[in-house]
Amino acid sequence: MNRLIKNNLIAAAIVSIVELLSIIATVLCYVFLRDFQYYVFVAFGFALLMIIFQFVFFLKFSKQLSNLRKRTDLKVADIIGNDVQEAYYFGKIGLMITDDDYYIIWTSEFLENHNIDFVDKKITEVFPSLRQFLLSLKDNDGSTKVSFQNHTFEVKVIKDTNLFMFKDVTEYESLFEYSNEQAPVVGLVNLDNYADILSSVEDNKISDMTMTVKKMITSYFTDHHIMIRSVKDDTYLIVTSKKNFDEIYNDKFSVIDKVRNAYDDGFTLSIGISYGFPDYSELMELASNAIDVALSRGGDQVIIAPFSESMEFIGGKSEARVSRNKVKIRTISQSLLTLISHSSNVLIMGHINADFDAMGAALGIRAMANHVNIDSRIIFEDQFIEKKVRRALKSIFTPKEMASMFVNFKGAHDFYNPRTLVIIVDCSNPALFLYDKILDDNSRVAVIDHHRRSENFSSNILFNCVDPSASSTCELVAEFISYNHAKIDLEEKYATLMLCGILLDTNYYRLKTSVSTYDASSILKSFGADNEKADDFLKEDYEEYALKNKIMANTITPYYGVIVCISDENDIVDSTMLAIVAREALMIRGVNACFVIGKTAVNEVKISSRSDGTINCQLLLEKLGGGGHFTAAATNVLDKSLSEVKDSLLHVLHMYLDQARNEGGK
Repeated sequence: MNRLIKNNLIAAAIVSIVELLSIIATVLCYVFLRDFQYYVFVAFGFALLMIIFQFVFFLKFSKQLSNLRKRTDLKVADIIGNDVQEAYYFGKIGLMITDDDYYIIWTSEFLENHNIDFVDKKITEVFPSLRQFLLSLKDNDGSTKVSFQNHTFEVKVIKDTNLFMFKDVTEYESLFEYSNEQAPVVGLVNLDNYADILSSVEDNKISDMTMTVKKMITSYFTDHHIMIRSVKDDTYLIVTSKKNFDEIYNDKFSVIDKVRNAYDDGFTLSIGISYGFPDYSELMELASNAIDVALSRGGDQVIIAPFSESMEFIGGKSEARVSRNKVKIRTISQSLLTLISHSSNVLIMGHINADFDAMGAALGIRAMANHVNIDSRIIFEDQFIEKKVRRALKSIFTPKEMASMFVNFKGAHDFYNPRTLVIIVDCSNPALFLYDKILDDNSRVAVIDHHRRSENFSSNILFNCVDPSASSTCELVAEFISYNHAKIDLEEKYATLMLCGILLDTNYYRLKTSVSTYDASSILKSFGADNEKADDFLKEDYEEYALKNKIMANTITPYYGVIVCISDENDIVDSTMLAIVAREALMIRGVNACFVIGKTAVNEVKISSRSDGTINCQLLLEKLGGGGHFTAAATNVLDKSLSEVKDSLLHVLHMYLDQARNEGGK
């Protein structure tokens, strides 16, 4: 209608101009042509013609307007029937009709009573949120929600008739919002290193420390109207509503930073929280699982596990602290040995593209199995083992020894039976297992890993040793062998390859080393580990050296202390090379973290990252579907170009780099 009025206004303006020109022409004739006898008849003729034209114009405009209204009224009647007023108020429904340009030409009485009376205005100006909705509307009709003056309307659009139906859903929305705010939230709060602090701090100081920290925790939650109760000396139960939980969520759980910073080398805090289901027992189970994940990832973080949704990780800013002692290691080692001895045989595997740490740890586990006379095999497929590892194994073992130690995928199926113990080393994420097809719901599985535990974790684990404080899996296995009650023999060849694993993951003791790392190396040396051979196995070929320099030459620095290296689009690069470049880049002064991007297959791009401990690589690469360790993480991306993966990485750095920076390392 708006366009109809506009067009007729233009026509009326033209008629008025013509009439004005006629009057001017008549006056000029009277002034300059006084002798002309018929100018009066000419003027009268013009005036009569204009009157007739205006009359016809008025009739046509009225008819068009009447036809438009009749057509609109007919469509509305067809849609809602004759009892319009009753339908309006019973269903709290209002109608609005626009022209093809979305200018409002009619609104129902229901909408007028809600002060929605904007005839001749564009509907997208009155309700801006409708603009994007109308652009994205592919079918003839659809619905969305809009707000106006403290009212919420569900709007259904029928494009063919330009009809907008408004249903007042304010009460439903208020009820839904209230229910959501009052939904139950259950959580567990755990002091990660409570026992270690008690055993390492003087008695006269420990009382003040524990009292201060516990008061800090209880005050934080009670100030946010959250019920908190102590269930153990180092564990608290919290119960609250979603509204109160949102407050501490927006606060980024600042209590974690407060506890960490309260004392040097003091307590750290982990929180596991669940919501989204009315059953408190189910929420408690989810919260308990979340706190287990937090502790296995090194603690000092929050894990949120909404019902039937993915976990959310917050924090994890500090490196995991070493919490192992000889008594604990001896207990764990004995448990593993007992589990092996009660199995028919043992199948060992690492992760895809197994490196020296995975293979060395697998050999160490094989030594434990040999000690209790249990037949064991390591899954080995050439294309899924790193080149250096393949070369080292084939140079140090004879073909006969290789045949007795390793099996391929097909051989693994023949070797496997229901009483087989499958031991996974250097990996806890099923998506990264070297050969996950060997496993089913009834498989007997043990996991030994030094990476932070991801959300994806097998549920049927008989033995679980995920310790992020260890430098490598070889370090853990070396301790299992040394501190066990039994005197386990470790072959010199096995010890050398295990030493390679430690050297690789610590970059020759430059990264993530502790007293336990050197103790494990000393243990391996006592079994005859050969440093020179280990160093030779880790050496680069000339081609690798040239490729490393080529990748490092293509580097950008998006943020202070962070560099991103990108390989050539046409090069297919081994994933090991990406890790080598990342480690080498950390040797450059001022570099806190390095991310290396390269094609590892025609349709696969990998990012490998390393940091000096001031930036949490795992937190960043988890945003891209990967994972790993605090100082070493990686991810694989399928069906994307190098430039697309680079853009995704830069976006993640922009969004989460501040969160990933390790405050304790500054």
